[in-house]
Amino acid sequence: MKKLFYFACMCAFVLGCSVEPLDPNLEENLNSTVQQSQGNPHDQFGIPVLEQGDASENSLTVNIIAGENGATGGLSVRWMTSEEFDEFGWDNGMAGHVLLNGHANDAYSLANEGDIFPFHLENFITGEGESWNRALSCDQSYVFIVQAHQDGSMQKSDYSDPSMVSTLDCDSGGDDPCDLIPRNLNSTLCLQDVNNPTLQGFRAYYNAQIFNKTDLPVFPAGTYSPPIQDLLDQYESSGGIGSYLTTYTVGTEDCGEISVDILVEVQDCAPGGGDDPCDLIPRNLNSTVCLASINNPTLQGFRAYFNAQISNKTGLPVFPAGTYSPPIQVLLDQFQTSGGVGTYQTDYTVTTEDCGEITVTIVAEVQDCNP
Repeated sequence: MKKLFYFACMCAFVLGCSVEPLDPNLEENLNSTVQQSQGNPHDQFGIPVLEQGDASENSLTVNIIAGENGATGGLSVRWMTSEEFDEFGWDNGMAGHVLLNGHANDAYSLANEGDIFPFHLENFITGEGESWNRALSCDQSYVFIVQAHQDGSMQKSDYSDPSMVSTLDCDSGGDDPCDLIPRNLNSTLCLQDVNNPTLQGFRAYYNAQIFNKTDLPVFPAGTYSPPIQDLLDQYESSGGIGSYLTTYTVGTEDCGEISVDILVEVQDCAPGGGDDPCDLIPRNLNSTVCLASINNPTLQGFRAYFNAQISNKTGLPVFPAGTYSPPIQVLLDQFQTSGGVGTYQTDYTVTTEDCGEITVTIVAEVQDCNP
């Protein structure tokens, strides 16, 4: 039974493919069939170029780049698997073919040379039934050609040179989000920027490294080894200049236990020549809470939640060391009158020994979700 390979026209964007030279037999077959399919020549203008895009095991993108004078009338795209092309060629009804009408949809109209339309193959080859079920699979190669339309369907370019692109190899996998979390953090401070360091200030600096560069929950959610107090003792006994290394370990829901090495170099350099620890303290904190997890909220419970955001993500001293504006009582009143679901925002301002006055905006989104 012949496999049907015609598909409906729709907009697409193609992900990460690799463009490879065609097999000589494939290329000879393709060139001859493309010439036959073109028939009588039309007014010629710039031929589009096919460029590799991204790919996964089940997605494939080809970037179509407009040639001279663009493709204001749209594009004709043809494709088929390399195996089917090798066996059947273009002119037997097996090829996928879509006309992207630039007059009907501006997204398909490329006005200028160099304009790019990303073509997602996976959006064009799905359907119902055995013949239409052509979902992309891993380690599969496709041959593409494209033609530009100018000022209407009667003016067309030649078809582009053929390009063969492939999905990723089977079981190639992708990036594991847990592997993307940095495991080594390095920063530099100038000695003159470190004024009368305190345990609180040292811990806030290391917490800021974790929060800003990994987005992991910070101390006291995890532990430092050696503790920050040991680094402060080292600093005071050595006169400041030196290397301060600790390992932060924290348990996470998605990635299990993670350890991050944090190395801070304190150097004898001009003030401002290193990282300003005060600039590393986050000024905007956002969180989401499910309504079902909030039982009989109290002023004490509300304040404890916002204090935990400050303590865990900035290392700053919490209320009553600083003030909330609007006060937490106002947020609680809002919660009780609105039924709970909504956005609760307040600014926390506190004066620190090392960084002066700092204001942090805290936004808590309460949603109707399952805890």
